[in-house]
Amino acid sequence: MKAMMKIGLLGGLLGLAGCGGGGGTVDTRPTYSIQLTADRTTLPVNVARIQPNIGGTYTATLYVKAQDNAGNPVPNGENVFSCNIVSGLENGSLYYLDGKAEHEKEEVLGDGTTVKVPIAYRSVTLGASAGVGSFHYHTTDKAGTATIRCAYTDPNGQIRHTAINLTVGGAPSNLPSQVAFHTYVPGYLFVQGFNQPTQANLRLSVVDEAGRPVPQPASGVNNVRVRIVPTSSADETAAISGVNAAGQTIRGKLITLRTDADGLVGFKLDSGQLAGDLVLEAVADRADNDVDNGLQNPVRGYLSVPVLSQLPTTGLAIATDTLPSAQKAIPYAVGLQASGGSPPYNWSIDQHRLPTGLVLTPEGIIHGITYDAVGTYNFVVELRDRLNTRVQKSLNLVLGTSDPVTEVITIGALNPAQATRGTPYTATLVATGGYPPYQWRIVQPSTLPEGLQLTPLGVLSGTPTGAAGPYVFTVEVVDTRGIVGRRAFTLNLQ
Repeated sequence: MKAMMKIGLLGGLLGLAGCGGGGGTVDTRPTYSIQLTADRTTLPVNVARIQPNIGGTYTATLYVKAQDNAGNPVPNGENVFSCNIVSGLENGSLYYLDGKAEHEKEEVLGDGTTVKVPIAYRSVTLGASAGVGSFHYHTTDKAGTATIRCAYTDPNGQIRHTAINLTVGGAPSNLPSQVAFHTYVPGYLFVQGFNQPTQANLRLSVVDEAGRPVPQPASGVNNVRVRIVPTSSADETAAISGVNAAGQTIRGKLITLRTDADGLVGFKLDSGQLAGDLVLEAVADRADNDVDNGLQNPVRGYLSVPVLSQLPTTGLAIATDTLPSAQKAIPYAVGLQASGGSPPYNWSIDQHRLPTGLVLTPEGIIHGITYDAVGTYNFVVELRDRLNTRVQKSLNLVLGTSDPVTEVITIGALNPAQATRGTPYTATLVATGGYPPYQWRIVQPSTLPEGLQLTPLGVLSGTPTGAAGPYVFTVEVVDTRGIVGRRAFTLNLQ
C-alpha cells in the first residue's frame, strides 16, 4: 500500500512539472516558417537591355513570406527579411522598384532634365506588411540560372531561410536571341603592306534564349548578315569575305552567311590602307532565323577590330576625341579607338551616363537604339590593357533626331479597298509616327474574307473566297515602345 502511494505521489509531481516551471518543460512557443515565391520563374534573355519595370518582360516580382505554425503572419516592421543573389548569374540584379528616394539615383539627360533611375543591388533588406515583403529580379543579356535566398530571424532567435531558382532563357525557342563574335588572338590587325597580320579568321555564334545553337536554316537560306559599319575610322579598302548559303564566295562591305548545325559560321576580315578601328555588325532575325526575306525582329552583335600602323610600344592612350552623333530610333554603333599599351583592351563606363538603350561593350563599341531626350550626354570612359594599365577620358555624345517623332501612330488608307473572289489580293498597310519597327494584327471581333490574312509586317494577302459584299475589320499596330494605333477598314469583295 505504501509503495502504491509513493508511485501515485511521484506521478503527480511529474504531472505538475509538465505543466510549468522546472526542468523538462514542454516548449509551447509558436514555430515559424519562411516562403519565397515568384510571379514567374522563367524569364527571357534581355538582349535589348530594357530597363527594369514592374510587370515588364524581363522583370520578375518575388514575394517572401513568414508566418507561425498557426498561419498568423509575423508582425509588421522594417528590416524583417534579408535577400540576396547567392549563386548563378552574376550580372542579374535585384531592385526595390518602390519609388523611394533611397532606392533611386538621379541622372541628368542630354537636355539638362533630371530623372530618377532605380539602383541595382546584389542584396536587399525588406520590411514586412501582413508578413510579406516583395522585391524584383531583372535579367540582362546572359542566359543561365540565378539562385536567390532570403532569411528571417524569428522571435525565438532562430534563423529561417529559403531559396528559389530563376531561369533566364528558359526552354529553347530555336530562334536567335544572341549573336556573339568569338574572340581571337592577338585581337588586332595591321594596315595592308605592313609586315604583320593583315587578315583575321573570325567566327560568330547564333544562339537562342537557353544559349543553345539555333537550327541550321534550310538549304539556300542565309540567317546572318555581317557588315563593316560605316564610321569615321572605317577604311573604304577594308573588306569581309565568306561563303553564303548558295556555296558562293562573296566579298565586300556586307555579306550574308548561313550558320552550321552548331550555330557557327566563319568568315575573313581584311584590313585596309588606313589605321583605325573596324566595327563589325552581325544581324540575325529573331522572327524566323532568315535574313534573306528582310529583318522583322533584328538581333545584333558587334566586334571592334583595331587596325595598327605600327607595333604597340607607346604608352596606353584613348585615341578617340569625338563621337559621331546618334539619332533617335536609328541603330547606332561606333568603336572607341585605343593606342599603345599592350592589347587586347578592355573598355568600361557607367552605363547610366549614356542615353538609355545605348551600351558600351568591353571591346569598346557603343551601340544600340535609343529613344531618349535629344541633347548632349557627357561621360567618362576607362581603358585597361593586358597589363592592367588604366587611362580615362571624358567624351560626349550628341543625340538628335532627323525626323520629328510623334507619340501618335497614324494608319494610312487601305489600298486597294476592293478584291475579287478567286483572285490573289495584296495590300500593304502603312503607319507613321511612333517608334518603328511596327507589329500588326487583326483586332477581334473582325470579319475578313476567308483566304486572307494579315502578317505581323502589315501585309494583307491571300486569295479571298466566300460571299460577296463588304467586310469590316479593325487592325492594330504597336511600335517598339508599346504605342498603339488602330483603324477600321471596309474591304469590298466582288
